[in-house]
Amino acid sequence: TLGTWSKCLHDRRSQLERWQEIKVLPSVWLGGFLRPTAFCWLYAVHMAKQRGHDPDRVMPTLEVPGPSKSTKKADHEEDGADASAWEDGPLIESIYMQGVVWDSVRGKAVFEPGPSPPSAKPLFEMPWMRLSVVKAHSHQTGRRGSVLSDAGGGQGGIFHAPCYSSTERGVENLVMHVSLRTDEAPQKLIMCGCALFLVDDSKID
Repeated sequence: TLGTWSKCLHDRRSQLERWQEIKVLPSVWLGGFLRPTAFCWLYAVHMAKQRGHDPDRVMPTLEVPGPSKSTKKADHEEDGADASAWEDGPLIESIYMQGVVWDSVRGKAVFEPGPSPPSAKPLFEMPWMRLSVVKAHSHQTGRRGSVLSDAGGGQGGIFHAPCYSSTERGVENLVMHVSLRTDEAPQKLIMCGCALFLVDDSKID
């Protein structure tokens, strides 16, 4: 509706105005940026240079912080965060998942039977995530699917799910790949259409 679209536009403007005012945001809404991919890659390059790494050998990703690191909004100052708060990566809010569900107790992506095709499945809002930087060679991903890498210690693996700027899946909307802990087989997650999105387009039609 026009009202929902207007609210989304207002929220985008509010984030930019608040960022200008307090300099370091406690959390970031990637969906509120015109070019979210640019923000993520600029952060990755900045952190690589700061840590003495080759910027060409790193890439951004999103991860759900462990239970020891709080991501609740109430736990962060409303008047902004200290610059050091972004050293481990800024907190990212309002990310949506489709194809699977997130088990907050186990901290893993879990397959749940649902309608087909994957685009017919509902979107679930993820808990706050953290933008982080990883070595490019340890995070190889393909265009259509993702790969599962060993997490070690018998705790399952990491599924690198595609994250899109909108619910229109396609290379032109691909922002990055997101590291999700899971015990599911990679082919199962690929077939069920596991993906993440920066916005829920169904709310702004």
